[in-house]
Amino acid sequence: MKVFGTLNEYQARLFAAEKAIELGRGGITHLARLTGMSRVTITQGVRDLSGSEKVRSASSGRVRNPGGSVMDDVISIESVLHGRQRL
Repeated sequence: MKVFGTLNEYQARLFAAEKAIELGRGGITHLARLTGMSRVTITQGVRDLSGSEKVRSASSGRVRNPGGSVMDDVISIESVLHGRQRL
C-alpha cells in the first residue's frame, strides 16, 4: 500500500474504507491489519462514504479541526503557576 504515504488522514481513511467495502465481509478487519489503521477509523470512513453528505475534496484545507493544541494546555499551566490565573 505505497499510496498511503502520500495521503492525508482523511484521504487515507476514505481509501481504506472504499477498499474494505469492496472486500465485503471482514474487509474492515483485513484493512485494519494491513494498514495499521484502527477499525473505528475505517468504520468512520465507511460512514463518510455511505452518508448523504458530499465527501470533502482533497484541496479543502485543514484535515483536523482547529483547537486542542498541547500549547494551549502549557500556556494555561504557566498562567496558574505564575499566579495570573486560578484553577
